[in-house]
Amino acid sequence: MNSHKIGRNDPCPCGSGKKYKNCCLGLDETAGKDLDKFERYNQVLMTLKVKLDRQYRSEIKRIRRTAQDNFLRFAGLTDIPSDHASLFSDWLWFDFPAENAISLAQQYYTENGNFMDRPLAECLLELNHSFLSILVPLEAGDASFLLHDLITGTTRRVMLKEPWEIKENLSDIILLGRIVETAQGGLFSGMVLMQKDDAGQKEIIRRNLEYFKSLAGLAGTDFCRQYGEIVYGVFCHTLNKTSLSLNDIKAFSLEAPLSDIGRNNNILPLYQAGGWQWFQPAHCSGYARIAVKDHTVLIATDRAEDVPVISAWLEQFKNIAVKSVCSLLQSPDIAQAPLWFAVMKDRETEKWLHTPHHELDGQTPEEVLREENGRRQLLNLLDTLVEESEQSEEEKELLLFMRERIQGINPL
Repeated sequence: MNSHKIGRNDPCPCGSGKKYKNCCLGLDETAGKDLDKFERYNQVLMTLKVKLDRQYRSEIKRIRRTAQDNFLRFAGLTDIPSDHASLFSDWLWFDFPAENAISLAQQYYTENGNFMDRPLAECLLELNHSFLSILVPLEAGDASFLLHDLITGTTRRVMLKEPWEIKENLSDIILLGRIVETAQGGLFSGMVLMQKDDAGQKEIIRRNLEYFKSLAGLAGTDFCRQYGEIVYGVFCHTLNKTSLSLNDIKAFSLEAPLSDIGRNNNILPLYQAGGWQWFQPAHCSGYARIAVKDHTVLIATDRAEDVPVISAWLEQFKNIAVKSVCSLLQSPDIAQAPLWFAVMKDRETEKWLHTPHHELDGQTPEEVLREENGRRQLLNLLDTLVEESEQSEEEKELLLFMRERIQGINPL
């Protein structure tokens, strides 16, 4: 660009349609200043993001709610914390497929890349190649950080504005951030979140990510670029010390009925309901079930830490084709819906049993079962609910399943 020939109110030559003063002027005014490389590249980043925000302000307003719901769907959050806002903004610009399955930033580069100032175009290109990832510091100097990427397995170096002053063991720190590569090294784009590995968070992160990568059939960089919302969600759960709900359901068929499952010391028989025999794998921390009906076997779990337990049990059927019925990346199709609904009824019943209800004077059904005539009280309540005309067919089917469960449970 020959910026000295461009008036402040002239159209910006980058092709954005904005006046020069509202677009690339800020970049040109700082280009000649004596800035260190961190400040120089950081200025390019900030200028570029201002351009994107101005160019797509109305578009972002239109898609923001949908994009935010998508970004939070694995995080267990209902809103974006203020100190996470720049992570979401970067994901919205550089990852979220807004139109024609490409991001807003990719669309901008396609339309305007040939007309942009070279540092700006190169920066935008690198941002379009960037991804959100989880990193562990290896060493910190006065001007740079050497990081190990937990997802891609690579080592990456980023520039620092100031020397790293935290004196704790670097390997006990876990970072979440987006690195944009430059000619002089990497640079964090926007906010970086940090947590300590003081309760096994690093191992939990690895386990959860391995589960999701296997579901997606992707690894490393490709996984991060396509599923930044999962990377964010996994980090948030360990940051907030909450468990990640998986909703993982699998099924397989056998030539003969599985009759001796209850003889396995690690598989506990529970009850019969909905036409299925229900079992619980031992040593699981969350909801985990094995259900058997004729030649069909269902396996369900809602905690990533329980997946290895289920996988170990499945090893005895390693020559049998196990199909995924449902997962966080997959919804059941019409043919699989009955299998999905069978697990949902049992899971909702389990939740109902452990939830206080005003119809039971604030007690849980499990507590009522311990009382004399408690089972009859619960059955009467469920009968009343089944008879209500407002109930849908699915709700009535769930209530009938609950009734079967109560009939099959011995008083505790």
